[in-house]
Parts: sequence; C-alpha cells; structure tokens
Amino acid sequence: MPKRDWGAKSKAGLALGGVACALAMALVISWGQSEGAKYQREADEHAREYSAYTYEKVANTCVQMTVAKKTECLDEARHERRAYEREEYDLVAQRTSALWTYIMGGSAVFGMILSAFGVYLVWATFAETREANVIARRQADKAERDATDSRNAMVQSERAILSIVRMAAWPTPLDAKDGAMIEIAVLNHGRTNAINLRVFYTQVETPIFTFKLSKVNNFAEIAIPSVEKILTQFKVRKRAKYPSYLIGYLEYTTIYSASFKTFFCYEITGVPVRDGMGGVNHNLVRETACTNLPSST
Repeated sequence: MPKRDWGAKSKAGLALGGVACALAMALVISWGQSEGAKYQREADEHAREYSAYTYEKVANTCVQMTVAKKTECLDEARHERRAYEREEYDLVAQRTSALWTYIMGGSAVFGMILSAFGVYLVWATFAETREANVIARRQADKAERDATDSRNAMVQSERAILSIVRMAAWPTPLDAKDGAMIEIAVLNHGRTNAINLRVFYTQVETPIFTFKLSKVNNFAEIAIPSVEKILTQFKVRKRAKYPSYLIGYLEYTTIYSASFKTFFCYEITGVPVRDGMGGVNHNLVRETACTNLPSST
C-alpha cells in the first residue's frame, strides 16, 4: 500500500476512533451516573425499611414501658435509625467513589493508548511530509536539470563560434620605436551573434600558456553576426629580443548569455617597419604551438 494512501486511511481511522471514543466516554459516564443513582435508590430503600422496622419496634416495645423507660427507648431507636442511615449513605458514597475511580482509571489508560496512537500518527504524518518534500525536491531538481540540459542543447546548436583567421603586425605611427599594432581578423562560424568581445593577452619570451594575462582589450560595442568577419587592433610594445610569443584568448557572449573562450598562441618574429617606398613587411606573425594551451570552449 502506498504510504500516502496509508496516511490518508490512518487519518480517517483516527477521526473515526475519536468519534467512537467520544461515544464510548459518553456511554461510560451515563453508565456511571446510572450506577450512582442505583446506589442512592438502594440506600433510600434500605433506610425506609429500617425506619419501618424501627417504628414497628417502638410500637411493640417502647409503648409498654414506663414514661422514663419509654423516652429512653424512643431515643435509642431514633439513634439507631440515624446511625443506620449514615452507614447506608456512607456506603453509597464509598461505592460511588470507587465506581468513578475505576471509571477514571480506565479512561486514563484508554487516553494513554489513544495518545500513543496520536503520537505515532503525528510521527507517521511527519515522515510522510518529509518524504513528500524529498520527492518534490527531486522533481524540482530533475525539472531544473531538464531545463539546463535543454538550454545547453539550444546553446550548443545555436551559439556563436569565434576563431582568429588571420593575425598580422603593422607599424605604429612611430614605427619600430613604439612596437607594433597587431591586427586580428575574427570570424563567427556559429548561427547567432557574438557580443561583448574581449581580448586577453600577454607577450612573453617562451611559448608557455599562463592565465596570468596582463592586457585586455574590450570591444563590448562590437556585435559579430553569424558567418561574418571583423577586424580589430591592439598595440604591443617592442621587445628586447625576438622571437616573442603573443598568447591569450578571446572571450565573448552568445545566446542565453552563455560565455565562451577561444585560445590562441602566435609567434612574433620582429617589428614591422616601412621600407620608404610605401611597403611594409607585416608578415611577421604566425600561429604556433604553446605548451599548456587550453582547448577552446
């Protein structure tokens, strides 16, 4: 039997038990009052019988005596009648007291049993409520997991996917004295826009990836539509020696505000300069392998 059905039947049983208990107590009280009235009637009957006996005794015995003896005989008969009546009514009180003591004792025992059952029912109800809460929490957790799985599936199927398709170096206005301008071409391979683009990077001497990146360029105003490419630039300082390595990642937001990262590692072989004839050697940047470079998300 399911616990919820058992709990409902237990509550119904307790209600019926309460009604039956009330009826039983009413019957017991009525029976106790009836027994008490019977004791009183028996005492009254015995008192009347003894009174009739006393009068008969007085009529047969006391009236034939002298005046002094007659008075003494009447007083003695009257005292005996009153003593008998007191004994009868004392006996009624004792029997009534014993009866109600018995009734109250039985009621107390019955009440204890009913209280124990009530405590057990409260415990069972508490356990049932706790189990219902556990079931509700499991259902809520499952619904949340299902919603998360559905969201994740939607994100994976509709998200933006950014990658760097080209990186080049261009001279700064001060040429080699001030480092280089790094131009990157970012393509969105996904199905929805990418927004809040940020480029985290650092320039180091060895091709080892680290999350301790010192620079960030924020392009929050740029939205990259699906299957479109944008160009953006940032400046790097001139290094004491080359090659150096530009490592970092693109961070961007897509559908359902999901964030992703695209990691990169490029080798810079020198600083681009103008040749005086309108030309620039800007092919000084090439993608390379970095130790510990994470996979793009």
